[in-house]
Amino acid sequence: MSNNEIDALKLLEQALQRGNDRNWSERTGSQELTKEEATKFVAKVLSEQLTQTLGSKDPGSNIMRGLLVLQDVFKTLPPSEEDIVRTIECSQHDYHAFWALRFLATLKIAPNSTALQRWQSSFLSGAINEPPLPKGPYRDRDAHRNMLIVSQIKQLEQIGFRPTRNDASTHQNSGCDIVADALQSLGKGMSYSAVERVWKERDKLPQPKYIADLLIEFPSLFAEKKNTSD
Repeated sequence: MSNNEIDALKLLEQALQRGNDRNWSERTGSQELTKEEATKFVAKVLSEQLTQTLGSKDPGSNIMRGLLVLQDVFKTLPPSEEDIVRTIECSQHDYHAFWALRFLATLKIAPNSTALQRWQSSFLSGAINEPPLPKGPYRDRDAHRNMLIVSQIKQLEQIGFRPTRNDASTHQNSGCDIVADALQSLGKGMSYSAVERVWKERDKLPQPKYIADLLIEFPSLFAEKKNTSD
């Protein structure tokens, strides 16, 4: 893993640690907020944490893709030897399975897996070829933005705002409405329907607990970078 990619992981770790900023609803307590007041809270969080869309050549794009494929391929960490063997078989033709194995090996999440050790040795020796990348953008491109959107809708739900509009009502007072308004105030326009789609597909995003479990492995990588740069 390159130093740039390690830097991207460090930024992700710092973003996850800024829980007090994202979890603003806990500080409001039982206080009722108007839609306008809630929009300001959301806009503040998004303005501080929303970064530009990752391009395919950005280091952070590789990191986010790794997080997504790990979650898709391995439901628990560390994975069982059986799951690793199954993934190795799939990786011969499945690009995402191949990426999951590379990320798993790089972060040393399954250091005792003999199957993964053999696979990594074969890859490093050039005996294993990377499968072709599927056509079209992978969903990592907007994953960070969408994770923030979902987190803010959950915050709004905690203080009484429904996540989505009531089909029988004309009121535009839902969490998706508020987030859409906040994004538009920042010049990052998304319609209500686009925000609602992100909310409805939230289970496809990297889950915070899964990422937090991964971060347990990161300090050794940062120490390794420091030693090599001294």
